[in-house]
Amino acid sequence: MCHCRTEGAEPGREHRRIPENASSCFSMVKPSESTKTLEMVSSNLFELVHIFMDSNNITSMSSCKLMERVLKEQCVITQTDNGKAVTLKKTERHLL
Repeated sequence: MCHCRTEGAEPGREHRRIPENASSCFSMVKPSESTKTLEMVSSNLFELVHIFMDSNNITSMSSCKLMERVLKEQCVITQTDNGKAVTLKKTERHLL
C-alpha cells in the first residue's frame, strides 16, 4: 500500500503515487530537470542548516554536521543584497 500526501499537490497530480521504496524516488528525476532539482535541494538544505545554527543541541548532532559538510563541499554561499544565496559548485561533466 502506498502512503502519499496530496495536500498542495499540483492540479492533475493528486493521484500520482510514490513507490514504497524511497530510494527509487531519486531516480524519478528527469535528466533535464536534475540541475533545477539540485538547486532546490541545496537551497532547502541551506535554509534548514541556517534555521538551527543557533541551537547547540542540533548543531552538535552528526546529521547536522553532515548537512553542513554537503553544503561546504557541493555549494557556494555568497552574500547578496537580500542576504545569502546558495549556488551549486561547477562540476565537470564527463561524456562517454
